[in-house]
Amino acid sequence: MFLTQKREANVRQAPLPNSPVCRDQSLDQRLYRTVMLRIEK
Repeated sequence: MFLTQKREANVRQAPLPNSPVCRDQSLDQRLYRTVMLRIEK
């Protein structure tokens, strides 16, 4: 478990530009922003 968490932390700190993790994170951030904007209205 600890090793997995450490690996995930490393990926979050420095994701590769074309890695699926990086793309998923940017998608999640966009979805989060749109959802928050809808809630605020």
